[in-house]
Parts: sequence; structure tokens; C-alpha cells
Amino acid sequence: MFRRKTTDTNVPSNAPDLMRALSELVASRNLESLLTATLVYAIQVAPTATRGYAVVREGTDRVAAVAGYGREMIGLELTGPWNGGMARVATNLAAELFQPNSPEVRAKLASLGLREVTSSLVVPLRDRSQILGAIVLDAYGSGTFNPAALEAVTRFAQAVTPLVELIASFNSYQQLAWGLTRSFVEAVEARDFTLLGHAQRVTSYAIAVGRELDLSLPELQELWFAAMLHDIGKLLQDGLNDQDGGEHAQLGYNLLSDLPALSAARMGVLHHHERWDGQGKPQGLRAEAISIYGRIIAACNTYDHLTSERGEQLSAPEGLRRLQGMAGSELDPQIVERLGQVLQKGRSTAELRPDGIFPTSH
Repeated sequence: MFRRKTTDTNVPSNAPDLMRALSELVASRNLESLLTATLVYAIQVAPTATRGYAVVREGTDRVAAVAGYGREMIGLELTGPWNGGMARVATNLAAELFQPNSPEVRAKLASLGLREVTSSLVVPLRDRSQILGAIVLDAYGSGTFNPAALEAVTRFAQAVTPLVELIASFNSYQQLAWGLTRSFVEAVEARDFTLLGHAQRVTSYAIAVGRELDLSLPELQELWFAAMLHDIGKLLQDGLNDQDGGEHAQLGYNLLSDLPALSAARMGVLHHHERWDGQGKPQGLRAEAISIYGRIIAACNTYDHLTSERGEQLSAPEGLRRLQGMAGSELDPQIVERLGQVLQKGRSTAELRPDGIFPTSH
């Protein structure tokens, strides 16, 4: 009466468990890591494939992750056999991958070895009628993809698609928050000509120091918000001067209190006028009791005051010497050392733009 479900012997017996793989993917912090892990899993369940890439659709289709191919493929905008929206095996790649693209893209694909691909297992990432991207697995030589592999990868892609959509939405939120923060800070600084560009310079120095300290990407993002918003408390003051005993640090902290997403960043806002020796404001914290973001911003803010038009207008070498003289009293010695390393590389604030901290549109 009922047919017993049989196990398809064409699926590798050592293929990873679907639920275990999904639980690992949930921990992915960005789209590239999620799609890279997806490709690795897909190649395991479709062992005919030796390489693969994932495409996301953000206006145009671009490569967002690779497995087996060089990272220079990431970011490449191209058209391919996923546009029909159906999971299938493509064998005429000359017509479906090379012909629709520009000579420059064709040359890039050829340099990566895609002219030697004999067949591609193509599985779109679909949300109802919308195509979010695709998983493409490439086979070289005489091997072919069997129906069981196509079904297994398709099933996995269906499970992964909500995660792709979730991370893409979060990236869009980050972009919006990033853009609004920059616009807001520029509006605040426009109240006083001498402040123009101050927050951006401090942020550029801070991110460079954060990278020297090997902060993680989420930590660099939190540091970016803390540095950009460190003077936001001045909105609640009659003047925009720095001689308020750190009052604006407390005001800025209070102003951000209803934004849980900035809970770590606002500690940097609160602490950027604390001193390493405990003589700072508003809490009189000492040494490592001061948040790492606060210590980084304090050093970068001080250096900008020493060298910019808003402050003492010292030369870069003299500003650095003055900054080093404050290490161990006003400022964290390690942070001063790392900022000094950044400055001694001779890089301008324009070169220190915090690229790569937030996702960008393509």
C-alpha cells in the first residue's frame, strides 16, 4: 500500500548532515562567509564538482563567494545560466556564460579556467518569484552531475535562501545607518566651521588603529559609530567647544540610550574624555576600566586637536611627539604606540578611509 522510501546511492555516503550544516551556516556573520560555506557543502554532496561560485543579485549579478577559484573572481559582474530561474545542469557554457558577457568579463573567466568547464550544476536562490542569486558548481573532465546531486543541492539551496535574504537585509540596514550617521554628523559640524571633517578624521585614525589591534569586523563597525558620534552630545549644549569638562560625553551617551544596536558604541562616546591615570571625565575611570573604544577615540581625538585647524595646528611630527608625551598619563600607551605606527607610515586621512567596514552596493 505504501512504498518504502529508498536511499539514493548516488548521493555520497559521507555527505554532511543537512540540519547540522544549516546550524553551522546560521552562525555566519556576513554574506560571503555564508555563501562560501554553502559552496563547500554543495561540493560535498555533488562530488563531480571541483569548484564553484555563488552569485547575488543586487541590481546586477555579481560573484559574492568562491570555492576552488581565486578570490579575484569575487565582485565580478556577469550574466550566466541562472537567469531562467530553474535548477538544472548547463553544458553549453560558451553560449550561456561566455557569449552574453563583455570581452573583458570573458577574458577574466578564461583566465580563471572556466573555458575548461564541461558542465555546471546551476541552482538559483529563489524567494517565491524573486531570484536573489545562484549557486554554480563546475565540473571538469568527463564527469557528469546525476539527478540525485541536483536534487540534494536544490534542497539545500532552498533552506539557505532565507539566510541569504536575512543577511542581505541586514547589510541594507547597515548601509542606511552608515549613511544617515555621516549625514547627521556633517550637519552637526556645519554649526561650527572649525569642526568640519573632525569626526571623519578621528574615525579614519580610529579604524586604522583598530586594524592594528586586530579588532574583528563587528568591533570595527562599533568603533566606527562610536568615533563618528563621539561629539554628538554637543547638540544639547549652547556651544560646541571642547572645554566642557567632558559634559558632552555624558550627554552623548544619554542621547544614544534608546538605541540598543549602539550599546557598545555609546560606551566609546561616554569614555572618550577619560584619562589613563584616572583624572578624566565624566566617571574618573582608570586604565583598562575605560572601554577600548573610548581609549582609541581619546588618542585619535587628541591628535586631531593637536594638528588640525580647530586646535594647535602643529605639524604631524610635532603632533606625534606631543601625543607620545601624554602616553601613560592622559592616554593608553599601547594605543598611542599603535597610532604612532599608523602615522609613521605617512598615510593621510584620505588614505585611511575605513573601506570594507560596511557592505557596499554594487
